[in-house]
Amino acid sequence: MCANSWAITLPARSLSHPAGVGLGVLVAAAAMLGPVALRAGRSLLAESLAPLARVTALGASVLALTDHNPEWATAGLIATALGLWIQAARKPSRLDWHLGFLAAWGAWATRLQHAHIDTAWLWPIRETIRKCTRTFASAVRLMDDYPEYRFSCSQAQQYAWIEERHPDLFERITVKVRGGQWIPVGGMWVEADMNLPSGESLARQIVHGQRWFESRFGMRCTEVWIPDVFGYPASLPQIFVAGGCDRFVTSAH
Repeated sequence: MCANSWAITLPARSLSHPAGVGLGVLVAAAAMLGPVALRAGRSLLAESLAPLARVTALGASVLALTDHNPEWATAGLIATALGLWIQAARKPSRLDWHLGFLAAWGAWATRLQHAHIDTAWLWPIRETIRKCTRTFASAVRLMDDYPEYRFSCSQAQQYAWIEERHPDLFERITVKVRGGQWIPVGGMWVEADMNLPSGESLARQIVHGQRWFESRFGMRCTEVWIPDVFGYPASLPQIFVAGGCDRFVTSAH
C-alpha cells in the first residue's frame, strides 16, 4: 500500500474560511477531472497527466504550504497550489519556477518519502504488522545509505507494534528521529475515519496519539495526516487545533 502522490497542506484554521471552503470544492472538482478525461479518451488533460506520473515516481512528495505572511489570503493560497499542480502536470520543468514563486510569498515546500499503510484493510492484522516491519526496515536502511533521505510516518499504533515485536528496529527508528531523517507525523493513534466516529472519539485519537509520540520521541505532531479518508465534517478544524495541529494533509484519489 505504498503510494506516490502530491498532497496540499493548509493551516487547519484556513479550513473554516469561506473562501477556503469554496476553493477547496474547486480543488476537489479539478482532481476528479483526470479520471473523467481518461474515460473520455486521449484528451489534452490525459496527455498532461503523463509527466505528472513521472514526477511522482521519484517518490511520495508533500507540498506543504503555510501562511507565514498574514496578507497571503486563503483563496490565493489554494488557487496557487492548484495552479502548481496543473502546471507541474503539463510541464514538470516549470515546477522549480512555481516553488520559487511560493517561496517569494513566504510559503515553503519540501519533498519527503511516505508509505501509506492501512492499519485495518482486506487482510489480517498480522499482515499489517509484517508490512510495517518490512517498510520501516527498508526506510532505515535507505537512511543509512543516503543521509539526505527523509521519511515520514503516521499512526502511533504501527510504531507500537514495532516497539513490542522488533525493539532493535524501533531503536534504530528512534535514532533516525533524533537525527531528523525520520519524521513522525499525524499525531493520531491511527488514520481514523472522519465520518462515522463521534467528536469525542476523534479527540481521543489525537490525545492518545500525541501522548505516545511525546513519550517515545519527546515531540508532538503539528499536522493531522489522513491521506486516505473520504469526507470531512465541519467540526474537524476545532478538534485538530485543540490537539495541537495547525496543518492538515490529505489527498484525492
